[in-house]
Amino acid sequence: MSTICLDFGTAWCKAAQYVGQPGRAFSAEAVRVLPLGGAQGAVLATALRVHGDRLLLGTQALAQDAGAPVGQGAKSAPYLSFKTLLSAPDLQRVLLMRAPARYDSSAGFAQRELVIAFLGFAFHRVRAALGLGPGEGMVPFRFTYPAWGLGQDRRAELGALFNEAACLAQILGNAYDDSAGLPLDLLRDGLQAAKARALPIAIGAVFEAGAAACSRMLLEPNQAQALMVVDIGAGTTDFGAFTHRQGQMAEIRPARKTIDLAGDIVDNALLNLLIDRAKHIKGATAQGVLWRELSPQIRRFKEAMFAQGRASVRCAGAVVQVQIGDLERHVGYRAFVEAVNSAFVQSLEGVLAGASEGSLADGLIVVLSGGGAGLPFLGKMITRSRPKKWGKVRLVAAPLRPAWSEAPCFEGQLAPIFPQMCVAIGGTLAGEHLVSPCVDLPHSAAL
Repeated sequence: MSTICLDFGTAWCKAAQYVGQPGRAFSAEAVRVLPLGGAQGAVLATALRVHGDRLLLGTQALAQDAGAPVGQGAKSAPYLSFKTLLSAPDLQRVLLMRAPARYDSSAGFAQRELVIAFLGFAFHRVRAALGLGPGEGMVPFRFTYPAWGLGQDRRAELGALFNEAACLAQILGNAYDDSAGLPLDLLRDGLQAAKARALPIAIGAVFEAGAAACSRMLLEPNQAQALMVVDIGAGTTDFGAFTHRQGQMAEIRPARKTIDLAGDIVDNALLNLLIDRAKHIKGATAQGVLWRELSPQIRRFKEAMFAQGRASVRCAGAVVQVQIGDLERHVGYRAFVEAVNSAFVQSLEGVLAGASEGSLADGLIVVLSGGGAGLPFLGKMITRSRPKKWGKVRLVAAPLRPAWSEAPCFEGQLAPIFPQMCVAIGGTLAGEHLVSPCVDLPHSAAL
């Protein structure tokens, strides 16, 4: 049996496969990281833009040459963080709105259509990584979600998005691989056909923090009886706590918490710092152009700064540098740190309120996951922030990378990216009691 999970992230998409039975005995050798980025690696940039008569996806959308003037002097820009659309209270209304002209110069697509187009692209990359032919299906399939809830209306809408995206991936196939981008006429025809022909697919949803916990507790079952996850993505920061006793994993539901502050806040703080330091760029218009030019690069810039303590970038002919201390003093970043610390304490209070007797006897291990797992303040948060009634319960930070991620079968490729991959991996491992179905029909199509 094989289970696939797609982590449709705000900044990056990741996918994994587990060749085995979820909820049973686990083995690191049965874990597969799917190379959605092809030769560029495991992650696929969650980005798109309409440029001329083509839709650019992933790294194509981030390419600087795609920012060439179009129309009447306007510039196209990559549509980043569009996954956050799925958190809208009135999801259907938001998805039916026209995509902003900045990202869609053709003014021809609803936001729903662009989300489906990207998900179809992600499905195509998953199928390519698995080596599947046009008539071959992959089931069961799962995706992960932050804690914005899966009520019946939202579940039905998300299910419809995935149904049509899976069908679109089959219809367009290798057209997604065109180095010039996906022709808009072909995309429009494909979207229309997918809407008419899509069938319900067997797909389940796993809470992101729960998936991250599965990647640690199920492959290292003797590590701890109780574990807390702080999952810092690009769009949300999720908190959750879980126990693992007698081979069964369960969530401590009062600990579940999500805040709509995450890596995007850090990105914006860095962009503001870079523009403030680019003194040679004068005027709001020129600064706005610089913001658009730097936005596709800022995530890589952030990674370099955290790794080296400083990073530099060329801004309109001049080199501008930012140090980690500059970011730590930025008002927006400081507000973000305060919000994460506060939410962490509230989640810990939920652990105390909901933990069963004896489950915290061996302490609580805190696992960091997501693209923000390496943020410098998190270590201090774990050692210093705790509720007043926490008492003598031990609170321990887990290593960013578990020992099993360095198994020889991964050839050194998994450990460096584990914080980003753990949600996709854990989603394949989760037992059925941790999976919410998105369809409840007797017949389903192969994905």
